[in-house]
Amino acid sequence: MFKDIASVGDKLEMVKINNQGDIVNESKRHLSVVYELDETDYVSIAIPIENSRLVPLEIGTYYIIYVYSKTGLFQCKAKVISKFRIQSAYAAQIQIISDLEKQQRRQFFRLDMVQDMSFRILMEDEWDEIKKLYDSFIDKTSIQESIEQLQTKNMYSWQEGVMVDISGGGMKFNSKEICKEDDILQVKFLLETESGPKKLLLYARVINCSEAKNLPKVYSKRVAFLKMKSDEREAIIRYIFEKERKRRNKENRLS
Repeated sequence: MFKDIASVGDKLEMVKINNQGDIVNESKRHLSVVYELDETDYVSIAIPIENSRLVPLEIGTYYIIYVYSKTGLFQCKAKVISKFRIQSAYAAQIQIISDLEKQQRRQFFRLDMVQDMSFRILMEDEWDEIKKLYDSFIDKTSIQESIEQLQTKNMYSWQEGVMVDISGGGMKFNSKEICKEDDILQVKFLLETESGPKKLLLYARVINCSEAKNLPKVYSKRVAFLKMKSDEREAIIRYIFEKERKRRNKENRLS
């Protein structure tokens, strides 16, 4: 049962699915929290808030729910049953309609942040050459060495941007440049982790690019990481959970 895995206060991430169980929009993920657990598979959750507005969870719609519990990350499907208020907060009751499945990669939780980063757009032939290296049977160390040799042949023009959120699967950043959907980027940034600074140089595909709200001549890009090594993904996930743990500890001290 859901209550055997989750606890009140656990973080949730929600992504809408259609009646066939297919994700409607991968980039539209909403953060929530468990308010109340029933003896049956009914759960009360906080209605997500984005850009200071409530996300309209329509009654009868279906979602994949990612549950960040003390024992790991679990996934299940749920249906929105009703919406109501708990004192000054808005909540929804959802029904769990599938078994909870434990996930090996905690890559979905998204951390809001403001941090400088850099990026460049790859030429198509360059990305084709890089993919060939990854698809070959040479070891990962040789792949990295080959890519570095490839990069030293050219002088690249890096653009400056500001990262506004990150997850183990992708990131969102703002810059003055316009990117096209499916452009391949190389992004670089630094994460200040508890074990020391971690420099990351990653490839990413542009999912969407649109004008940033309240920022004239600035464009917001949502990208998904490509060809990541496991240690790179784990470094991002550890960083996210370090920040979340510090935030929760701060909230507990203030409460």
